Amino acid sequence: MNSLGLLFAGAYLLRLAAASAGTLINLKFGALDASGVYHVKASSLGLAIAGFYVAELLSAPLSGTLSDLWGRRRPLLLGPFFGVTAIPFVALSNALLGVFAAKLCQGLSAGISTPPMLSILADEAGEDHARRGRVMALFEAATILGLATGVVAAGFLWDLLRVWAFGIVAGLYVVSLIALAKVQVHRGAMTAIGHWRLNELLGGLRHILSLAPAWVAVNAIVGVWLSHAAFQMTRRKDPTQLLVGGFTGSEFGLAAGVVLLLFIVGVVAWGQVLGRVGSVRAMRIGLAGLGLMGVSLFLVNHSVRASQAQVIVLLVASAVGLLLMSGFTPAALSYLGAVSQKFEAERGTIMGIYSVLLGVGQLIGSSLGGVFADWRGVDGLILLSVILGLIAAAAVSRLRETTELQPARTGHPVPD
Repeated sequence: MNSLGLLFAGAYLLRLAAASAGTLINLKFGALDASGVYHVKASSLGLAIAGFYVAELLSAPLSGTLSDLWGRRRPLLLGPFFGVTAIPFVALSNALLGVFAAKLCQGLSAGISTPPMLSILADEAGEDHARRGRVMALFEAATILGLATGVVAAGFLWDLLRVWAFGIVAGLYVVSLIALAKVQVHRGAMTAIGHWRLNELLGGLRHILSLAPAWVAVNAIVGVWLSHAAFQMTRRKDPTQLLVGGFTGSEFGLAAGVVLLLFIVGVVAWGQVLGRVGSVRAMRIGLAGLGLMGVSLFLVNHSVRASQAQVIVLLVASAVGLLLMSGFTPAALSYLGAVSQKFEAERGTIMGIYSVLLGVGQLIGSSLGGVFADWRGVDGLILLSVILGLIAAAAVSRLRETTELQPARTGHPVPD
């Protein structure tokens, strides 16, 4: 397997482990709530889970800058290490404080590993817009595939093994460490040009900040559903909402797996056409798909007395919306990759800023999602997602295509 293949495999395994652990946490507390042993408020659980995003947004910029100064390898390998450290906190305790500690470690894992991964990919893609779209789409597909596999596997593992399933997750982090250790990486390009141009970097940040509101809002939507969907679907049943309560861990895992598989198909398809469609146009189409999905999912949630045929039609509409929406993330990453071509020596820092915005968005989604879920269950999650989608759409409407951004200078990475 070549170096990029190992990177994709390591990213897949890292996301697989993180998704499995996160879903197991939700299923564990959903089971405690359903049994009546331990009542859990969605808002309290959301705040505990928010520890992930706090750690991620604090560690990502530091990791990005250090990968420019010291090379990509060390932060790349620290990610799986912190992932393993998270497991005992939640496997051995029913306290929300343990969840918070575990999510802090998982946040460090994601925040430290993502900037060097994206920097390596941007190094490989160079200034080829079409190649950059394909590479970023493949990376996104690998991470989403890991997310899908982790969510599905966690449902079955929880039903079979309960808390012992966390031990398997620890093993996945170890395997991801082995894969990433074999990736050929380069020291930050600054070593070739002599210094890190802070003033020039700050002058170009307006391109990133123009994307920031949309990127934060979309990742907040991701945080809403990753933090609360499993708990909402496996908690005590709400007779007025089809998607609140009554599902087993395996049923939730299968449903989530179908959703994420469709998302992967969409991401891979978008990766083939991004070079022709353009990053900004793809983001706009993706947000239109989000609107379609929000409306149809709301109708599904209120189909308690609807016929099977009506539910199927609504699910198909949701699937179409999801396939359209899947173009947003690879398009945004392609846009960011184009911006980073202007700052090859500071690419790790650029990718660290991306990770900060991702963490801020998911922190907002996890925290606000609990409040909306306590208020109206899955209806609340849908409403919050639509509000965030409108914010993203307003921001994207002001962006211009990355083909207008010309590289200011180049450097040549030095082997680490």
